[in-house]
Amino acid sequence: MNVSKSEFATRCGVTAARVSQWISEGKIDGDAIVGEGRSAVIDADLATAQLKQRLDPAQRRALDEEGIDLQMQKERLAQTKLKTDRMKEIDREQRGVYVLASDARGEMLRIASTMQAEHESWLPNAASAVAAKFQIPQRDVLCVLKENFLSFRASSSAKHAAAAAKEPEVHDETEEDDPT
Repeated sequence: MNVSKSEFATRCGVTAARVSQWISEGKIDGDAIVGEGRSAVIDADLATAQLKQRLDPAQRRALDEEGIDLQMQKERLAQTKLKTDRMKEIDREQRGVYVLASDARGEMLRIASTMQAEHESWLPNAASAVAAKFQIPQRDVLCVLKENFLSFRASSSAKHAAAAAKEPEVHDETEEDDPT
């Protein structure tokens, strides 16, 4: 893979000046240098192989140690990023962006119960209006409305229960479930 001198230097854990020095000393040459002058790039695989052959053992060890240092820096960066991401999650949680599934479920049940009670409390008013309009007893109209409403509520409940059964179960995460 062809890379710039600075990218090759970063991979080796050295400065770009050191890479230029290796080139001028002939430690990197031939097919490992693609192009000429400032636009030249390095064949990273070939240049690395040349360096492993041409550097003395102490320099190779230093090169390997610098490569290890670079790997350690990358690992520290990755760990720092994970910590930052976790802190962002904690911030979102504290601001209420996340909610417990059990809390959400309870609130939805409360809302559904409230709406159902409101709809049922509307039935006597509707029965009175229909009874007055058609000159029939209000209790008979209310009885028919309640029967129809209960039938509608049962079929609606069954339909929504079937749809909910197809959805995956959502549970609150406990500290035991948390891998961190």
